[in-house]
Amino acid sequence: MKLHNFFYTQAVHSIAIMNLRGISLVVKFALTLFIARFMGFESLGLYGLITAASIMAPGFLGLGIIYTLNREAVTQTIAEITQALTYYGRYIIILYAFLLTAAILIGLVTGNFFMILAVSILIFFEHVNHDLYQLLLNLSRPFLANFLHFLRTALWAIIFMALAFFFPSLRTVEFLLIGWICGSVCCFLGFIWFSYNWPWGAKKFSVVSLKEWVIQEFRQSRTLYMNGFANTATQYLDRYLITLFLGLELTGIYVFFWQLNSALSNLLNTGIIQIARPKMVRAYKNREPAYSSIYQSCLKNTLLASIAMALAAGLGMYILIPYIDRPQAMEWFPILWIILVGFVLIARTEVQQLIFYSQHKDGLALIAGLSTLAGAVLFNLILIPILGLWGVGLSLIMVSLLRLVIQNIHIKPLIENIRLKTDERGNPVTRFNKEIEEQGFTAENKYIFFRNDQQVDYFEFDPKDPKCLDNVDYKYFGRALNILEPFIKDRGLTIYVTAWTVHELPSYGPNVIACILQDEWAREPQYRDKVGMVFRTCGKFPVNFEAYKYGDFYDIYANFLGQGKAIAKDGTGRLQTLRSSFLGKDIAPIYDIPLGCYAYEDIPFIPIEERTSDFFFAGSVQHIASKGIIRRPKELARSRMTKSLLDINEKHPDINIKMTMTGNFQESIDSDNTSYLKNMMNTKICPIPRGANLETFRFYEAIRYGCIPIGEAFPKAYFYAEAPIIRLKNWSNMKNATMDILKDKEQLQDLHERSLQWWKDTCSEEATANFMLNKISSWFSR
Repeated sequence: MKLHNFFYTQAVHSIAIMNLRGISLVVKFALTLFIARFMGFESLGLYGLITAASIMAPGFLGLGIIYTLNREAVTQTIAEITQALTYYGRYIIILYAFLLTAAILIGLVTGNFFMILAVSILIFFEHVNHDLYQLLLNLSRPFLANFLHFLRTALWAIIFMALAFFFPSLRTVEFLLIGWICGSVCCFLGFIWFSYNWPWGAKKFSVVSLKEWVIQEFRQSRTLYMNGFANTATQYLDRYLITLFLGLELTGIYVFFWQLNSALSNLLNTGIIQIARPKMVRAYKNREPAYSSIYQSCLKNTLLASIAMALAAGLGMYILIPYIDRPQAMEWFPILWIILVGFVLIARTEVQQLIFYSQHKDGLALIAGLSTLAGAVLFNLILIPILGLWGVGLSLIMVSLLRLVIQNIHIKPLIENIRLKTDERGNPVTRFNKEIEEQGFTAENKYIFFRNDQQVDYFEFDPKDPKCLDNVDYKYFGRALNILEPFIKDRGLTIYVTAWTVHELPSYGPNVIACILQDEWAREPQYRDKVGMVFRTCGKFPVNFEAYKYGDFYDIYANFLGQGKAIAKDGTGRLQTLRSSFLGKDIAPIYDIPLGCYAYEDIPFIPIEERTSDFFFAGSVQHIASKGIIRRPKELARSRMTKSLLDINEKHPDINIKMTMTGNFQESIDSDNTSYLKNMMNTKICPIPRGANLETFRFYEAIRYGCIPIGEAFPKAYFYAEAPIIRLKNWSNMKNATMDILKDKEQLQDLHERSLQWWKDTCSEEATANFMLNKISSWFSR
């Protein structure tokens, strides 16, 4: 029976708290409707400015000290709490004594004595009451906290609306402020009554010790302080700018719609986000695998709830507005939908902040807060004068998107780097280990090749054989997997090797790795939210700005057209990834890997000083898919390269140049590889003109044999960044860039040795296997 009474009492207690909070929100919104209906939008605008001041001023003046005091209060005794509050309270009293004195002087000078003094007194009590509210919550006194919150936000408003309804003369901002101050004073007196028996004044006070105490506390709270102020300023700064540029009436209209946003945000935070916060803190502290799922579940629920609430609120306001009898409200009603879109986006950012909060990443939260504040100021200053109230709504959306992007950049590594619990043997419980345990995967890795989305040449292969992919012309990558496999064996991975599959895979899961080896369009895989990671050649994005650094205007135009076509082909994948990211799904990382060698045979090594060819090029100039008037970038680059070689041959007949042209790429790959590699081995300098993509097999085939690569455009990737390449501004400069090198045997030998070393350390099969191993280990051992 006692147990039943306990649960009954707890249930009643929880329901009472929810009712108090819900009533406060309803009354606060009703007050907004009342002011709009009976007092006008100018009064509502002024009320909105005072509300913003009462929220922003405490965040600025309090130095964030209350954040650390409340956090420490959870584990302190009442004596320790009162001692800290005594210091803090005296700091606040001294601070506001100066501010109230200044307010009185300003009021006397400007003739607005009552208004300025009333607002100053209100800000003081709102500051104190807000801090005490948070303290009571941390002391596990939620009912008292919400009851006092009801006094300062709802009860006075009910009395004010009742009196003002029957006595129209009371429908003024001044009388509203009097009621608001009375509610705040009652709330403060309620806390005094509750804490009457606390040991106040147990320690003597001195100005010196107070100064030292404030400095010490601020050192601990400054990051939280700056972040809290940045967030608050971002949220409320716009209404001051509206007043500055558009006037009080439009400010009132904006506040009228914004209050609905505020009410919805409070409900969403109370019902979903605040519930997930302690769960994530515990999960992170204990390194529980559930950490990510708690976050994703909160993200999903918040997104669905916010969209549903926004739609219901928008339709409800459409029905309600005619009864307010303010034509301006219906005139500006469409702005509400923009604000509600902002509400959905802001809700998404608040869930993201749970990652920072649970992992104590206050510094990262501050970066996001300050960046967003700067964006809010910039966007509003630009858009409000141009677009008016529509500019405010557009700015709200842009600021929310900015914060989403900034936070997402920092959140990804925080989630990736979480170390989960270990099993009974002390081994990390990784994502794919968990998948094996739950779904019964075999411990052996599975390797599958298929050339394209139709699964042509679909077969399973064994990388223990270094020639496992020779029959499909991926000799280089087959040998890289041969080196990699012993280090990742028995992990239950499924590794798909494909030429250009970006649409779908035969199976998915966190243990799946996709290797895309020949997609020259650099399209986004549409399955990034369904696999563990992706390795790919030819770049991660269709637009490569390195291509615009070379050639003339015609080249730039050709590159623009080609990359535009690639972007068009890439749209579905990018939208899919954006949608998955917005929904909070895990997005597989994509890592660039070298394209490697196509021609792959063992040729006797020839030292650089014994090689007889100074230049060698064998390949196509025409692009196999080339049609139309505009020539492809490949054709333009290779035409200039061959012209430059012919010019060298004409002016320097002593320079030995070997050049073999094929009709197109297909003819090149069908030609004699042995002869090609023998010529490459016998060459000192190898021109590397671009193909359809900036990536080309020729670079790797050249440095594998110690040839010195020379060219214009190369991808911006780690395996090109510091490579020993002779880089040209234009192929016409090839003669000037190479003549001295060919005459200088020491420089030629140095470049030759650096090419061989770059192959060994960065681009060889062993180097690629080692790179993949590091990424797999760091990702799957989280």
